[in-house]
Amino acid sequence: SSKSCARVASRWAERRFPAQIEALIGVLFVLAASAVVLLLAHSPHGPEELKGLLEGQLLWVTRESVALMLTVSVLLLIAWRPLGRALPRAGFHVLFAVAITLSVSLVGIYLVFASLILPALAVRGRAGRRAWARGMAIGVAGYALGLAAAWAADLPASASVVWALA
Repeated sequence: SSKSCARVASRWAERRFPAQIEALIGVLFVLAASAVVLLLAHSPHGPEELKGLLEGQLLWVTRESVALMLTVSVLLLIAWRPLGRALPRAGFHVLFAVAITLSVSLVGIYLVFASLILPALAVRGRAGRRAWARGMAIGVAGYALGLAAAWAADLPASASVVWALA
């Protein structure tokens, strides 16, 4: 079944390349992004579609899109418990992939990855609720400062938020 294939692949990668697992995720990301470039190569609107995928449309996200993302997020959190028991690592990766794909469609690749990586990097080495709260505060502050800078200087919102998070 696909579950057992995913489980075997995930465990194999974690056993074979434990120190490189993040690099493997990066490689998969680059391959997926390159595949999008190849798929859009002959599209008359390819450059605009690619720009939207990378940068997103943070200021133009609709309430309906946010409501859909909230609903899917809740469903993913509910699915985590049974899937996490059945497929601890592979289940996480599957749910994470779905969440990331939906998030990218709303705000773009740059902002999704910056939001995941930069606050976590800032609290690296710390543990517990305080670290979680500090990471969340860094994320909220980065978004607020980035959006304020974008508004004040008439800059792209997503890129401004990425730099504010950094």
